[in-house]
Amino acid sequence: MPWVLRRVGELGRSQRADHDWSADHDRIPLQVTTAWKPGTYMARHCVRSMGTELVTEAPCQDCGADLMMELRLGAEVVVDPEFSDQGYGPSQYLRVVDFMEDYPDTGQFGLWGQWIGSAGAHPNGAFNSIEGGLFIQDKMGRSKFPKYMASGANHLYSPDSDTDEGGIFVGTSWVALPVFGGATRVDDQGGGLDGGLMTWTFVIDSANYGGPLIAYVPEHWSLRIDRWNAMAILDVVYPEDLSDPIAMALIAYVNGEVSTEDLHAAIADEDWYGGPAGDKEFGSPHWVRSEDTLGHAPARKYIPTGIAMPPIASFTVEGSDGRTFLKVFPPQIPSAADRKPFVRNVQSFDVDLFNNFVDTFQTAENLSASVADFEGLGNPLQVERWGEGPWAGIEVIDLESFDSPDEVNLMLRVPLTPFNERGETNIDLNWCRAQPDERGWSTYY
Repeated sequence: MPWVLRRVGELGRSQRADHDWSADHDRIPLQVTTAWKPGTYMARHCVRSMGTELVTEAPCQDCGADLMMELRLGAEVVVDPEFSDQGYGPSQYLRVVDFMEDYPDTGQFGLWGQWIGSAGAHPNGAFNSIEGGLFIQDKMGRSKFPKYMASGANHLYSPDSDTDEGGIFVGTSWVALPVFGGATRVDDQGGGLDGGLMTWTFVIDSANYGGPLIAYVPEHWSLRIDRWNAMAILDVVYPEDLSDPIAMALIAYVNGEVSTEDLHAAIADEDWYGGPAGDKEFGSPHWVRSEDTLGHAPARKYIPTGIAMPPIASFTVEGSDGRTFLKVFPPQIPSAADRKPFVRNVQSFDVDLFNNFVDTFQTAENLSASVADFEGLGNPLQVERWGEGPWAGIEVIDLESFDSPDEVNLMLRVPLTPFNERGETNIDLNWCRAQPDERGWSTYY
């Protein structure tokens, strides 16, 4: 049963612990750069530090927290079951907020985004994926507000990404368009090398610009696919038997000694070669086909949206009266109004969007004369579930330290409510169940 916490601000001064909280754990450190902020810790939090004095963290010094706190923003919306089983992309308008005063270096903070995955190309999951969203991490360049990370991975996963920055609300959309090699498609059309090719395009709508920013050509998703396949099969099927004739053919291909045509002829009778991956078990060896990648086939229907964040460091101290006091680093979520918009007009697209632009990209005339909006082509996502219980502030799971930084002691839930209204699916920050003086989070408990 989660515990109920009281904010230190609700206690009388005489009831507070005999400890100078103003200096303790003053900052959570960011990555070491010219603007790096050192953390202030108690000596027990840092390796090779002794005594009772406070310690200012030095670069590369190993200092750790007592506890870890998970941030949870739960509101799941999904594609309506009545719509197509194939995905041609999502779009949504995202609120850009100054999420935290300082961002810890425990990982990358994905504030809200989407994950588009190929369907049936590999048994271990999405062989191609388009991930990203509003994102906070030093590698994106420091700024007061989060930036939009637009990234695509073509061989199961890659951390490489492209970036762009939006305004207070920014409209974001990833859609499959017939820009290169496009041709009319039909719903539930399978993958194939003869169908209309797909150019996955990132489109933005902001105060100072609206339109496409980047696009992945169809060939991106199957780039060097046979070389990747050969190395994957060697690793899974022949890890200790490289003298096998098939293994030797694969090695020769990787080394550039065998042509693609000769390699395919040599492996054509192998169980792991050919066919879709949909019926195979996770971990099964499989030769990925170009026709199953996002350049030739639509994405899977399920397009997750939401957050991706690591736990945040938190600290404890025992008061002279035996009570435990906590210091946490909460997000800066708007709470003055009962409800505030957080995500707007979440929708998905089907084959109609793709076909709507086939003639546009086949014309030799100036594209500026073409109708290029998505009006009437989107399908609102359906509300699936969310945290319907009363807002509980911060929940304490336990106060024992864990060896793994992925284990959490505390849970901070941001109150979100998804809803459908006038043909749109939206998500609000919803404080209606909390009195104005109870909203948000304190730093001390």
